[in-house]
Amino acid sequence: MIKEQFEEQKYLQFKDFLNEDEKNKLTQVIEELENHKFCNKTTSVNNQYVENTGRTQAILFSENFNTQDVTLVEEIRDWFKISVDKLFPIVLPKVESVFRELGYDNLRLLRTTVHYIPPGEPHQSIHHDGDALEKTFFVSIPLHDTNPEQGTTELYNDKYVGHIRNNYGIYSWSKLKIMWSDTKTKELLKKAKNNNVYNYGDAILYRDITFHRGGTNNSNIVRKFLHFFLTYSDTKWVDYYDFTNTGGLKMIRSDSYFGDRSKISSGYN
Repeated sequence: MIKEQFEEQKYLQFKDFLNEDEKNKLTQVIEELENHKFCNKTTSVNNQYVENTGRTQAILFSENFNTQDVTLVEEIRDWFKISVDKLFPIVLPKVESVFRELGYDNLRLLRTTVHYIPPGEPHQSIHHDGDALEKTFFVSIPLHDTNPEQGTTELYNDKYVGHIRNNYGIYSWSKLKIMWSDTKTKELLKKAKNNNVYNYGDAILYRDITFHRGGTNNSNIVRKFLHFFLTYSDTKWVDYYDFTNTGGLKMIRSDSYFGDRSKISSGYN
């Protein structure tokens, strides 16, 4: 059932994805992680093709990473191990169960972050995050009850808008923005948009080619959500890290490889 739904929509929503015990454990782990010096908020992980003003992310994990100062590798690896040991056992068994139901085996985690969207953050352009050949998936879990006033993620049913991807070229983001202004397309978007109310413990799953955007945060609350980047294929990301002036972690580059393993980006994913 969910496999057919996912194939049509290119996204799924899960109510009560985590139970009360799992939510309590997750709250405790996130609080512990946020007290670490490497859980600093940085703009360096944001999608560079999309407008962001105050949105930041904290980097919790990278499957493959590098840094110019090799003496710092172990320090970064120790930081990521906290997530491996304490965070992932709470969430990933649930995620893996969903992927098995979808028919995807050999799931790998590419990266994990926490997003912070401050009050007043404007909405993003409707976009998708990658190429279909990359076979990447995204799972987001709100870290508190959320609603559209806080700018929760809007997902658009591929049944209505999937054909648009074929009309503009995979990285023609400026052309895509123009296409959304078409009157007929606006009507399709109204039909396609999901019910974007997510409570703590809910989850959303979407693809590299799923149209979506973060809405405007019109509340006085910093919206927070946990974000997993996953694949089941031979796709490889290599994240390059450096340190901020205050000793925090920042991404300076991320390279993606898939298919014939050729390098397809030297920017951020």
